[in-house]
Amino acid sequence: MLQTTNLLIKPLTETELELYYKSPSELAYSLGFSDVDTSLDDELKQILEEQFLPKLREGASEYLFYTLWLIVLKTTHEVVASICFHSAPQEGLVEIGYGTTSCYQGKGYITEAIQAIASWCKQRPDIKTLVAEVEDNNVASMRVLIKSGFKSVERREELNVFVLAVE
Repeated sequence: MLQTTNLLIKPLTETELELYYKSPSELAYSLGFSDVDTSLDDELKQILEEQFLPKLREGASEYLFYTLWLIVLKTTHEVVASICFHSAPQEGLVEIGYGTTSCYQGKGYITEAIQAIASWCKQRPDIKTLVAEVEDNNVASMRVLIKSGFKSVERREELNVFVLAVE
């Protein structure tokens, strides 16, 4: 688990991710957290179903790259966001994705969490660069990445690619 000034950032184990897939609010309750937004959107559900859970069931040695990391406020124990890696590092690159509960957007929590994840990545010799892709219309997410030190390097179709060197 990572900690920042305001946040606990908890990677879910296989059992916890299975429970999250079935019921995010039940998982939050079992961990002693309060879940503000209990919905699981279709895109995340598909990622869990088709990528993360199969990898974890296979016994992926680097399970931290195939799970969600819950972002929790230290003071209230509310789950305010989540972050994940898209896969284990490949050729020094690892891609991140994240989402914030709507009532916590614009409060700096995801920026704080991304900075903590970047610091964690700096400790790993197999990670040289973090990558994030953001849709054109997601200006807030682009601002988060820029505040976190990422640089825009490419535009593919309707996606903007951002990178952060962590070596």
